Amino acid sequence: MRVAATQLLLAQGDVEGNCERAIALARLAARERAEVVVLPEFFTSGVAIDDGMLSVPRRNRDARVLERLKAESRALGIIISGSTLSIRDGDVYNSMVVVRPDGTVFVHDKDLPTQFENAYYAPGDGRRTDGVFALALCWELLRRKTVAEIGPGAGVALAGSCWWSLPVGASNRELDEYNDALNAATPPAFAAAAGLPVVHASLVGRIRTRRSLARDEVVERRLIGTTQIADRNGRVLASIRNKDLDDLIVEDVEPAPPGTRRDAGEGFWLPPMRDEYLRAWEAEGRLGRELYAANRAKMVPGVAGAPIGPPA
Repeated sequence: MRVAATQLLLAQGDVEGNCERAIALARLAARERAEVVVLPEFFTSGVAIDDGMLSVPRRNRDARVLERLKAESRALGIIISGSTLSIRDGDVYNSMVVVRPDGTVFVHDKDLPTQFENAYYAPGDGRRTDGVFALALCWELLRRKTVAEIGPGAGVALAGSCWWSLPVGASNRELDEYNDALNAATPPAFAAAAGLPVVHASLVGRIRTRRSLARDEVVERRLIGTTQIADRNGRVLASIRNKDLDDLIVEDVEPAPPGTRRDAGEGFWLPPMRDEYLRAWEAEGRLGRELYAANRAKMVPGVAGAPIGPPA
């Protein structure tokens, strides 16, 4: 299978412009004879602790992002995958789609929002296998649960991330370097754990955000771009690193045979997670869940007070 993974230089706040450039990358992938192209997580918007996020789901809807992906998939004859914030049944989800040229669309909603992301969308589902494709977003690649949820027919994992650095200028250089290394190691480690090739797209550039949900100080963070294609043994076949521009890589991968055995193992996390990550997972996640109801009332017209929960 000939696959393409994209890297997108985020223009913060420019939903329509980011969508245009993502589509341009899909067209380039088609010219490179790719059968499948993967766009990053939150490819129209990125994600930040910022009130500007509250308009993103509506702007995605008004820009008809999904309809545009369907039209491009049909015109190009290529499968397109990527994630955006979407509105459905009175909630907001981080929805990763697989759009096929015949017009069919498969949707996986990210199961557990990462840390502060809980403030902007609801928990999703473990429904992540669409024929030969398994879907995973960012920190889903770090969890054994994700491996366990992959269906027996899956042969290739499609993945995307919007992964932050520490604040630019932070004094803890060791942790910042560790974070970069974890980001780079995650797609191939997941490939080896799941026994699947991984096609991983990412956002790059800088993003302005509040430091945390509890702190109003505005900081700048790098978006760590590790766009990679790895084989099912975890060997990196192609990658883009340290380039702040729109780009893509194209490779031929061999899908895993149907019925490939996957042993998710014991525990929650695939790699050992440092205390700093675990504290943020708990504290930011808890505060984000408390804030989501108020934010949802601003993001989804007419649903103030509706119950929170995953899709039926």
